[in-house]
Amino acid sequence: MKKAIIGIAIALLVISLGVGGYGLMNARADKAYAENAKTLVSDFEKKYSDDYLEKQLNLDSSSSTNEDLTKAKSTIEQVKKDAESSLVNLNSKKSSSRTATVKKDTEDYFNLTIKACNNSIAYLDYSIALVDVGESMKATGGEVNSLTDAIASFENAQKSIEDSIKELEKTTPPAGMEDFHKDLIAALKDLNQVLGKMNTALKAGDIAALETYSNELMTSITKLTTLDTPDSDEISNNILSADETKTLDELPAKIISEADSIAKKKIVL
Repeated sequence: MKKAIIGIAIALLVISLGVGGYGLMNARADKAYAENAKTLVSDFEKKYSDDYLEKQLNLDSSSSTNEDLTKAKSTIEQVKKDAESSLVNLNSKKSSSRTATVKKDTEDYFNLTIKACNNSIAYLDYSIALVDVGESMKATGGEVNSLTDAIASFENAQKSIEDSIKELEKTTPPAGMEDFHKDLIAALKDLNQVLGKMNTALKAGDIAALETYSNELMTSITKLTTLDTPDSDEISNNILSADETKTLDELPAKIISEADSIAKKKIVL
């Protein structure tokens, strides 16, 4: 009887140790996963701090050059690349139902970052196209000393505008810029039409018609330069909604807290 009791005690001890050991392994695995998630987010936040991004993306809308915009785009592309790499790293690690919350929050953090990058790149690409159009149109004109020079000036202007229209028609505007894009092309086509009429009048020596078309030209230019564009708040909301931005801002602290909470658990069954 004593032998049987000892046997049962040993069996219970083995079972107890087995369960305890499994719990410790669960705790270690969960802790490792949570710590990795915490490190990925913390390192990302340090690397791409607000100060760093502000310096890298220091754009003045009134004077930004193609080079400035291209540099900003390169920075955003690197942010996106690192976010994607971090997401791959996260998903390469084994997770469990016990780490589901920290897993989801970390995935949300990097996915929202990637979304913000994609939308920002779309705006930068469009801005680069607009700068190119502006530079192309700025290059038109020149010194006019004769009727021939005047005609050539009008024709150069028309060609520049036509090239700009073709370029814009091949360009997809980012979210929120569709109406502006459509209105810009329409305004350029209107301007091009007026310049064509002026050039025809100039070639015919019709001064009266030329003066009439000059008034149309001023109206067309005013229409072009007063097109409505989304303000900075609208653009920000198109890149990430206010709720998404709030979530992205809050997630790092939330993930760190979740990871620290998991790290405190010694046995998980």
